[in-house]
Amino acid sequence: MSGCCEPSLKHLITVAYLTFLIPVLGVSFGAPNSNLETLATIVMLGAIGGIFWSIPFVLWSMSKSRGNESISAMAGEEE
Repeated sequence: MSGCCEPSLKHLITVAYLTFLIPVLGVSFGAPNSNLETLATIVMLGAIGGIFWSIPFVLWSMSKSRGNESISAMAGEEE
């Protein structure tokens, strides 16, 4: 693997829980019928919810990695 995506289990479980609980389960309870269009809408809302709930973790990881790069870049300049 390239090592570009190494999410922690805490982040994956949190995003999965929030994605299932709010968009998918909420829409499922309020669904008017069980047609294929309704199922496609629920899947689409789940995907959008997953993207929405994962953004804070992505930003946090980017800020942490950016901080590490700046420290290692400063150490390289001193040599």
